[in-house]
Amino acid sequence: MYWRKRDSRDVVAVQAIHDGTGSINTRLFFKRASWLPVSVAALELDPEVSEGSHIHAADGALEELSCFLEGVGTMWLDGEDLAFAAG
Repeated sequence: MYWRKRDSRDVVAVQAIHDGTGSINTRLFFKRASWLPVSVAALELDPEVSEGSHIHAADGALEELSCFLEGVGTMWLDGEDLAFAAG
């Protein structure tokens, strides 16, 4: 079992992820704690901020799971715009 305390020092502001717009606060969990090809991260986006379009197969990751805790927005998937909302 791994435990990760909440600590603002773990948050890193990253500019223009995948050529998106604005700064996204990111927090990586369990970094280098497992040999499994899995990464877990929390991303916090302010209004009008975006993560750019990208393909995961290019970096070895085949799947991405997203859970939206609050807010609304649009996600692009397989050439289609999909609306999302918290929950």
